[in-house]
Amino acid sequence: MYFSKTYLGRVLVTTQGYRKTQNDHLLAARKQFGFLSIIGKNPQLNKAIAIANQVAPTDSTIILRGESGTGKEMFARAIHEKSLRKEGPFIAINCAAIPETLLESELFGYEEGSFTGARKGGKPGKLELAHHGTIFLDEIGDLPLSLQGKLLRVLQDKRVERVGGTSPFPVDVRIITATHHNLEDMIASGRFREDLFYRISVIPIHIPPLRDRPEDIELLLDYYTRKYCVLLNKEFKTFSYEALKLLRSYSWPGNIRELVNVIEYSITIDDKDEIGVESLPLQIRHLQRDQFQPEASKAHVIRPGRDELAELLNRFGYSAEGKKELARHLGVSVATLYRWLKKNKL
Repeated sequence: MYFSKTYLGRVLVTTQGYRKTQNDHLLAARKQFGFLSIIGKNPQLNKAIAIANQVAPTDSTIILRGESGTGKEMFARAIHEKSLRKEGPFIAINCAAIPETLLESELFGYEEGSFTGARKGGKPGKLELAHHGTIFLDEIGDLPLSLQGKLLRVLQDKRVERVGGTSPFPVDVRIITATHHNLEDMIASGRFREDLFYRISVIPIHIPPLRDRPEDIELLLDYYTRKYCVLLNKEFKTFSYEALKLLRSYSWPGNIRELVNVIEYSITIDDKDEIGVESLPLQIRHLQRDQFQPEASKAHVIRPGRDELAELLNRFGYSAEGKKELARHLGVSVATLYRWLKKNKL
């Protein structure tokens, strides 16, 4: 480098620092979405993680089955980050959240002039954008029958045809699906294609509901309490013994999503170091009323035997809503019903 014809030396320009910063951000993101981000020590959960870990490096089609709020998208992202496609895109689409009239163009894209209001030059669909990566189709059970055949063609031929297009083109994409529906029942009633079911169910992974993971509740409470104290700029808080007792015995019909909402609510409205029962949402405080009602008012409740309980469970259903109805029928709280079911291994 020269200044006024005087040689001052050389300047070396490097992008090493920039690249290191970018790599650090990438590694942090991968840690956030990897299997280490899935918190729990429950044996059922660990089995699901082990299967997902094993099949992640393959290109096998995976279906994640479990109730709403159990963390199916977190599993899908972790599988992508462990796969050989991790440098490619991860695209998630909720089949239940998009109107049927728009879902086809969202998934498959469209050509210019294919319908009124179509963008000039057309638009690529999510399957096309996920080329060399992974697409996560959440709530696959809500995919309309009219689109199930088109998705089956993509799985069979690895080719996509846009709406209004005349020739399909190849795509290299791994498909992971998820549902809380009973697809077998939907097949029997003609609402889901059997051939598509077998295509997407090569590797089924069941994610247990939170009520079946009692040993994980405190771990999740601690993790998300710390997280939201930081996000909301609050001093770190703990739960009182009474509040923690209620949270442990709650059935969590909304699973981890509900637990996260409860924590954010409690931290936001409570200005003390310890979160008490009065700062918990109403549906959990109601549980306290059920648990601590006088024994005299519970005396008329007769616990059914195992066979009778199994018969009632079949009648009302195994879903969270069915179990709520059964609890009302028996005149007990949902938490009491779950204790009975657990004791009878139902």
